[in-house]
Amino acid sequence: MEEQFGDLARGLEDESWQRWLDRREEVPSEWRHDEAFSAVAYLTPEEMSRVANVIRRALEPYQDREQRPLARPDGARPVALITRLFPLLPHPADDADQG
Repeated sequence: MEEQFGDLARGLEDESWQRWLDRREEVPSEWRHDEAFSAVAYLTPEEMSRVANVIRRALEPYQDREQRPLARPDGARPVALITRLFPLLPHPADDADQG
């Protein structure tokens, strides 16, 4: 069940991202950029967990704004904050080259 929920959540995230790309010209100009980025880092499992915890702690000051609208500054809008940390697996072609 947890895996199905994860698949559903990732699908909704992807759908929201695509809707943003398709319709960003409809929003006010100050909101037409995004802060998307990605990186590859060589980490141990423990380091990967620490990085995830650092990101979670960085977001903590903003988490209560969903339930407390009065805590939102003027001009605040909902923003998707999506983080996926996972080990990269070799491509099948890479496995064949090493075999």
